[in-house]
Amino acid sequence: MTFEEQYQDVLQNIEFGIVSVYREHPEMVDYAAMRSLEALIDHYVAQKIGRAPKRFSLDAVETEVFQRMKSLCDWRLGYSPGPGNIPPAKPLAPDEILQCLKRILKSTHRWNKQGGRRGYLDFVAKYVRWRLIPHRQRQRKPSTIIDGATTVRGGLSMPDPTTPSPDAKAVDFNKLAQNFSKIIEQSQRVLQEHLKRQERNDQIPLLDPAIIGKSFQEFFD
Repeated sequence: MTFEEQYQDVLQNIEFGIVSVYREHPEMVDYAAMRSLEALIDHYVAQKIGRAPKRFSLDAVETEVFQRMKSLCDWRLGYSPGPGNIPPAKPLAPDEILQCLKRILKSTHRWNKQGGRRGYLDFVAKYVRWRLIPHRQRQRKPSTIIDGATTVRGGLSMPDPTTPSPDAKAVDFNKLAQNFSKIIEQSQRVLQEHLKRQERNDQIPLLDPAIIGKSFQEFFD
């Protein structure tokens, strides 16, 4: 298991803090994320060895990024309640959080070098569309690791209603339920016809899956 696979939910928790500020401040650049990460890494290193943290002259946006990442890290460390007062399933060790922060900082430099002053932010904003819940508090689903410090599909994630995907469509659950009812009725009719033909020893034609799919798709149009 790779580092990204083992800590994918933690990495995306932290990157959600970065991206949420970027969405509120589109003028933000990668340098702000780098400075905030450096300050937060120093904060936890100082806490670990018992020294005072260094002074970082962060501007307003960088301070906001720092605070949001810190609140998420403190939650994963078990220092404070998380979103909705959900406790972490298993508090992480400070060294684990530091490794995750350093991994993200490394990612910011790589994508900034490739994509320019917002290379990292524009890249990661495409994928961080979820607010994650703690490890093992939700059934894991298959996920795909991207070449960064986050996931395309987070197996431990739930939709964030405040940041919908640009191409997201509103779901009419009543219509969806009606469509599934129609599908069930149609399936039952097909099965009954199949059994009747079988009893009469009639030749049963093979159905084209594409035709079946098209018929079902009509229920959703």
